[in-house]
Amino acid sequence: ASFALRAMAAKPAYVLSLLLVFVFAGVTLQASKNSLPGDALFTVRSVFEKATLNSMELAQKRLVDLKKIAQENNVRNLSETIKEFKANVGEVSRNIALLVDKEPGKALQAGMELVQLQKDKAAIEQILGTALDGDTEKELKSATKYLVENELEDLLTRTLTDEQKELLKAGISAYQAEDYETALEKVWTISNQ
Repeated sequence: ASFALRAMAAKPAYVLSLLLVFVFAGVTLQASKNSLPGDALFTVRSVFEKATLNSMELAQKRLVDLKKIAQENNVRNLSETIKEFKANVGEVSRNIALLVDKEPGKALQAGMELVQLQKDKAAIEQILGTALDGDTEKELKSATKYLVENELEDLLTRTLTDEQKELLKAGISAYQAEDYETALEKVWTISNQ
């Protein structure tokens, strides 16, 4: 490989061509950072983000895009951004289930990020004045429910302080009332005491 590099370095045309490719790639990547789903440069942004971010971060990025669209009243990009968000939420839901089964220690942290994602989604829906999608809401709720069930079952097998027992009771009550976000917050509090 070093022979090929030395041969290319000996010829200024190769070096100039290679330099132009890097400059063009950098300019394109920079220009794509503000693109939205549906824009011409969004594909570049999407490829870069998928290579560097996890599914939760991607879903958060799409929510930021939705907020920007709502604030700018940019309805041209709305449909494509919602589609991207839904795809990311589906992946987040699948990943939460995998974490619960394979890495329960990481699942609780991911669950708290999921709760924040749900809150951010609700805030965006309020800005847009409409619900994004019933299926997305079901997927998020199902993933949170699955995580809470597993965490509650685990906590029931542990020795807990009196304060933790009270939090567990509150978490179970919230779970039974299908308030999975509150139940998860109680589990989180217990796990961090």
